[in-house]
Amino acid sequence: MKNILFFILVLVSARVGAQKINFTDPTNEWLVRTETVTPGSPQRYGVHYHRFYINGDTNINSNTYYELRSYNGDWKTDRHEAYVRYDSAANSMYLAAQPTDILLYNFNLSVGDTVFCPWSSTYANMNYTVISIDPILLNNVYHKKFSLQVTDSSIVDLFGTYATIIEGVGCTTGPLDLLSGDRDIAVHNEISRYVTCFKNQGIYPIPSYSGCSDSLIKVLLDVEVSVPGQNMLVVYPQPATTYANIQLPQTIKSGTLHLYNQVGQTLHTEAIRNKAQVQVNAPTTPGLYYYRVLDNTTRQAWQGKILFE
Repeated sequence: MKNILFFILVLVSARVGAQKINFTDPTNEWLVRTETVTPGSPQRYGVHYHRFYINGDTNINSNTYYELRSYNGDWKTDRHEAYVRYDSAANSMYLAAQPTDILLYNFNLSVGDTVFCPWSSTYANMNYTVISIDPILLNNVYHKKFSLQVTDSSIVDLFGTYATIIEGVGCTTGPLDLLSGDRDIAVHNEISRYVTCFKNQGIYPIPSYSGCSDSLIKVLLDVEVSVPGQNMLVVYPQPATTYANIQLPQTIKSGTLHLYNQVGQTLHTEAIRNKAQVQVNAPTTPGLYYYRVLDNTTRQAWQGKILFE
């Protein structure tokens, strides 16, 4: 019954002439948040943001490809990631490669299909199985949302049990992540990675990414490299009611606390003097807020979210 309803919704969308999101749309932008922990003493924890975007097209072997680039918010550097093309007949995305292109996303998958990971040479069984397909409404058009489960249980601890692909958008951990086998997790000590904002045609169409805005993204990309001291930062209670405590990994002799709303506006700024814990009072309106703590001496920065009820 759910599959029948899904295809009815897709048919209705097609009849009204609406357009699905195309992965190669030059207005597309993905903001990816990565958290890392480097073992040792002291342990180092970091939060990092990368902005992925489409940067024009080029012709390769008589096919039109679009360049996918990324901007590193830590180092303020911009680099080429890949050339990608969309095959409308196959409803699939490909990466330019030699001698033949690599399948990035097949948006015609069915439940039970296997999604192979072409990059994963170390983990030969790094594949996923499609366990469900559901509709998701984006820009007034129903798209497919594929839920995947890793095939080999022995590598679940490294790569996670589940993954999600959204038609026209890609994997919810990053536009190139799923079929790379999330290889950076083992190499760079990542503990989490996910797309926190996606922009298309000037708007943020994915409901779970509501609260995204151009000004908020600018704030996140402008933060300093986040490398705290001994342990991870702790925020409690979460969610909070009247106030939240931010337990810092080290005592800050001179620093600054900033609190932002979901559109990137600064709601509160407070000086920090000789503190290892900062208290954040609840704003007048409940919701999700963003904090940033800066150590003026070491230039280390911490940022994250606080939910106030």
